[in-house]
Amino acid sequence: FPTLWRKWILECVSTATASVLVNGSPTEEFPMERGLRQGDPLSPFLFLLAAEGLNVMMRAMVQSDLFTGYNVGSDNSMVVSHLQFADDTLLLGAKSWANVRALRVILVLFEKVSGLKVNFHKSMLVGVNIGESWLMEAASVLGCKVGKIPFMYLGLPIGGDPRRLAFWEPIVSNIRSRLSRWKNRLLSFGGRLILIKSVLTSLPVYALSFFKAPSGIISSLESLLSSFFWGGGEGHRKIAWISWQTVCLGQEHGGLGVRQLREFNTALLGKWCWRMLVDKGGMWYRVLAARYGEVAGRLAVGGRNGSAWWREVARIRDGDGAVGGAWFAESIERRVGNGSDTSFWSDPWLDGVPLRVRYRRLFDLHFNQSISVADMCEVGWEEGGAAWQWRRQLWVWEEELLTECRGLLYDIVLQTNISDTWIWRHDTGGGYSVRGAYSLL
Repeated sequence: FPTLWRKWILECVSTATASVLVNGSPTEEFPMERGLRQGDPLSPFLFLLAAEGLNVMMRAMVQSDLFTGYNVGSDNSMVVSHLQFADDTLLLGAKSWANVRALRVILVLFEKVSGLKVNFHKSMLVGVNIGESWLMEAASVLGCKVGKIPFMYLGLPIGGDPRRLAFWEPIVSNIRSRLSRWKNRLLSFGGRLILIKSVLTSLPVYALSFFKAPSGIISSLESLLSSFFWGGGEGHRKIAWISWQTVCLGQEHGGLGVRQLREFNTALLGKWCWRMLVDKGGMWYRVLAARYGEVAGRLAVGGRNGSAWWREVARIRDGDGAVGGAWFAESIERRVGNGSDTSFWSDPWLDGVPLRVRYRRLFDLHFNQSISVADMCEVGWEEGGAAWQWRRQLWVWEEELLTECRGLLYDIVLQTNISDTWIWRHDTGGGYSVRGAYSLL
């Protein structure tokens, strides 16, 4: 960095002062012993610059074969060695003493270079299918403790099973704890309604945006909310004069507009289906592609070997979910420009319905099921064109389907200077919104 820039930053860090309010009056200012004040927007920016050093060091170690990361997929097409979010860092690698020694060297060297201190007392070494004795020895070398799966990272239990009730118990306990503080207060129906809308239904949003909650958990949460709304609490119940489903209806339909958690959960998970379409360059997508593979331009489900999270997201994408049916597939549309990024068979670019659905027989027989619209047009999709390559000769009724399909393509003209885009039909901005999806459900 330039000398002048470093001088500016040094002035910001070394001259920061603060004062304390005592009985409403500020005290005299005093210098900050540890740099910037808490909440200063410059603080996280400077930390990210320092943390980038660890990222560079880890990449260099992997490229030099001094550290072996975790290989994703059977063909080892992707290697993940570390994940960083602010000061929360996750290092991943194969079981080997070479990796343990390399980690120790990296962390100590990072301390010396950056001036930051790694808190080994808060750090954990977690193994997957690794003996506890080996973990204990490795942890003693690193100077940290041994952790177990599931462990918390960025507020979520990593390695936990969201299909089990125990996974959601901390969230249920958190809401129950909030209710216990409020139960003795004299709140009107309006006050309780505001608390439910603004606080209680917001507590599980973070977890619901990643995992599908079991029906038992949804019922437990809604039972707690309903009991609180009608003035009840633990150990005593009040009469519910109308059903909770009616309370959750929109105000235009005679309800009070409280979120239905099951539908809200589905709308939150639908965000991942949308990101699957528009964020294929993201690391999370590349991990899924390496783990499960792609079929005709779409991520494969993976069958029973797929994670519980991925299977639930795939059900929403494919219209197999318990809520809303094929609502997501019916709400998206591919707007074709040059056609280079649009799958001819799998994307809904013609009248909002994929050709693989409309002409399933032709899709099964076509030689290249992953071909793009641009490639089909280039090699010729008119009658007798080279785009129509089949695994066998078509029967008469299949030829009739082909004639019908070619008729849909007759007036299609690609625009070479315009990129292909995805459109969410229920939003004028064209992008997915949880609110719009929830209203649809």
